[in-house]
Amino acid sequence: MIPTLYHPKRTCCVCQVQATGNIRHHLAGEPNIISISFVIYRRGIGKGELKSAQRVQVCEDCFIKSLHFAKKGIDAKLWEAIKESLLNRYSSMCEADK
Repeated sequence: MIPTLYHPKRTCCVCQVQATGNIRHHLAGEPNIISISFVIYRRGIGKGELKSAQRVQVCEDCFIKSLHFAKKGIDAKLWEAIKESLLNRYSSMCEADK
């Protein structure tokens, strides 16, 4: 692996907190932001397609709170990010069939 000086900012989709440290080496005091990835399988024209949707980034605190209060419904901002990611990928897969 080649070391790099550039570390992209990762932002929580719920509370907008940012982490800029190396993903593999978590910096003390910095939030731990996880990525949730979705894969869509769609049988379109020809053979079926397996495509990854854009990952949704959320800090562990917001993720745990959303799961903990799942009885009341998932956090609206997290759900909106998930919905947008899946809708964009599915729409592009449908568009490819035209």
